[in-house]
Amino acid sequence: MKIIFFYLLSISFSAFAASTHYDRDMAIIATDEGFYPEKIVVFEGERVRFNFTSLSTSKEMSCLYLREFDLYLGAEKGALSFGEATFRRPGRYKFYCPQNDHYGIITVVTDDESFFKSKKGYWVPRDETRNYYGEN
Repeated sequence: MKIIFFYLLSISFSAFAASTHYDRDMAIIATDEGFYPEKIVVFEGERVRFNFTSLSTSKEMSCLYLREFDLYLGAEKGALSFGEATFRRPGRYKFYCPQNDHYGIITVVTDDESFFKSKKGYWVPRDETRNYYGEN
């Protein structure tokens, strides 16, 4: 699991350095167990570039489909695939692979502190100048 985390981190940083016209780069990895991460929170109006790869041992190509945005990404093990979506409305959007039962959820929120205070232990985008969790 540590290897997956560092791989995800390296993809995120290298992709962010290469592209600065997106609000955020988000790396998603397909594994034999599912997507990592499988729960993502973004802000309303945020433009996200997805960096998708596979670490699956299956011989089939892994995929990610976000139907509401007509975004389909496919990647063989170790290869990268890129796509973007702008999340204009709050809500929950499912991403999945039609070839298997793996799926994840993208939750789009407004910049409302009450949401963040109710989600301890849940990764959320964070403005470093604000304290969403009520901590000092």
